Amino acid sequence: MTNFIDVAIIGAGPAGMAAAVDAENNRLNFVLFENNKSGWYAEYSINQHYTVDGYLGAYNTTGTELVESFKKHLDSKGISITPKKVEAVKKHEDNFVISCDDGSMYIARFLVIASGTTPKKLYIENYDKFFGKYIFNFVCKEDLDYEGKNVVVLGGRNSGATTAIFLANNTSANVTLIERDSTLNATRKYLERLAKTRVKAITSATVYRINGDDKLTSVDMVVGNKSLTIPCDYLFCSIGMKPNLKYLNVLEIATDSLGRIVVDPLTMESSIPNVYAIGDINQLLPKQVSNATANGKTAIYFINKKI
Repeated sequence: MTNFIDVAIIGAGPAGMAAAVDAENNRLNFVLFENNKSGWYAEYSINQHYTVDGYLGAYNTTGTELVESFKKHLDSKGISITPKKVEAVKKHEDNFVISCDDGSMYIARFLVIASGTTPKKLYIENYDKFFGKYIFNFVCKEDLDYEGKNVVVLGGRNSGATTAIFLANNTSANVTLIERDSTLNATRKYLERLAKTRVKAITSATVYRINGDDKLTSVDMVVGNKSLTIPCDYLFCSIGMKPNLKYLNVLEIATDSLGRIVVDPLTMESSIPNVYAIGDINQLLPKQVSNATANGKTAIYFINKKI
């Protein structure tokens, strides 16, 4: 069965949910797609930062609390999330054909891409073997036994710094933060917090091997021009994010050097007419919840003007 709609919003993070609220307010015929837990990345990311401290009106709010408030807003509007994975999008005349994992199809006049990003993979030996058991992208202190364990965090930008801070302040693990550049590149407030912890930082370092048979035991790295091996029971990779664009392969959409969709900063429209990209998936900075929700509102504003 084919469903005809005005707007397809792909991704129910803060950007997609904000777009859905404004689409409903403007009485547009739309579908909000999400095959994961809605707002999952914002929730995990903010929780690692402890609470929101830069989103007006949500001071001292956890990621879980903030995302729950977004969901309640959707509920109050009668907006439901369609739990389907969008597998492909192709253009047909002036419309867009959206194919989902359950075989259903939708034809939309406008496309709003809000599918966000996923953590980059570390392409070294044994990564796949230990991922999900001893190697992780996000920290959750309740799931692991950190007592006396050696934990390594890869990446010295904000995500890596906040992961290391969280582990140092909430567990008994011995935490080492590794950055390939000569200095840690986190913002000042996180560097100040990091300096107050017992985290050991190693810079100018590149991890090239993960060791262990049944479990992770150590990591090998090059520091400057010297080799170093340190014990490691758990490894957290915070080496950056990559846009979720695989389902858009057929569309020849312009991206920047990092693979993010290039949009008009005024309208959020991409190089393809009537295709809008919002939130973490576009090139606009900074990557914050407030900007993501603003992107969503902006896209729907200009779509509504066209309709």
